[in-house]
Amino acid sequence: MKLLARIRNDVVGSLLRPVKLKNARMRYDQGTGSREELRSVEDQCVREAVARQEAVGLAVVTDGEYRRLNFQESFGESVSGYDAGSPTLEFYEKRVEGGSPLQRWEIHDHGERKGTAVVQRRPAAEKIRLARNVPAEEFTFLRQAARKPAKVALIGPDRIAQRFDWQNSKTVYSGLDEFVADVVQVEHEIIRGLVEGGCQYVQIDAPGYTAYVDAPSIEAMRSRGEDPQENFTRSLQADNAALEGFDNVTFGIHLCRGNQRSMWHREGSYDEIAERLLAET
Repeated sequence: MKLLARIRNDVVGSLLRPVKLKNARMRYDQGTGSREELRSVEDQCVREAVARQEAVGLAVVTDGEYRRLNFQESFGESVSGYDAGSPTLEFYEKRVEGGSPLQRWEIHDHGERKGTAVVQRRPAAEKIRLARNVPAEEFTFLRQAARKPAKVALIGPDRIAQRFDWQNSKTVYSGLDEFVADVVQVEHEIIRGLVEGGCQYVQIDAPGYTAYVDAPSIEAMRSRGEDPQENFTRSLQADNAALEGFDNVTFGIHLCRGNQRSMWHREGSYDEIAERLLAET
């Protein structure tokens, strides 16, 4: 029992988004809803998600990433310097096209609005820098809404590097080493802002690491003139450098192959949804 008592449980970070949040985001993207309306719905949904997690006894809670359309926005929306567009609901609704179960997922470049930073391979127009600490802003509200310890998820350097179009960024960066050095600096600043705001648990999302055991991904790296082992080593070093100096912070790492088909949950309460799913089976 002593060993069982030491087991910590928490969710990976992202939760299914309520339909009312989807509708509010759609209105905002289409220009029929205000930023204030969207923020009000986000606030309400975050409070409800936190309450749900606390009610079932989770030791650590998240905001469900309800303010993000995609987990990679923790970095992409925080920095300037990319030649990229802004995320929209319509863009992410297309993300399931061509996807297959049990395969790593790469979002196809549909060409709209130049694509979004990190979600797709985008070049740099100038040196990247921290323009706005989005994760720290999210945590400020989450800390007020939660009674339990709260964590924040931050996309790791490996995925950011894999989604950087270095071939078309040579007037800005000499190569991946120089780019990743700036990524580490930015991520260190983001984490420092989180810690200063009271965050003691940061999760690094690193789905890119599964690419190093995935033959098509390895071949894609080689086709770009990259050495997969060199990429892997660089990413490990970048992780360590970004986390250096935060001795009193708990860090976790999340690896996966992606889940592109479950962003929004169905209409109704959790209990109503569960009853319908049981009836269908």
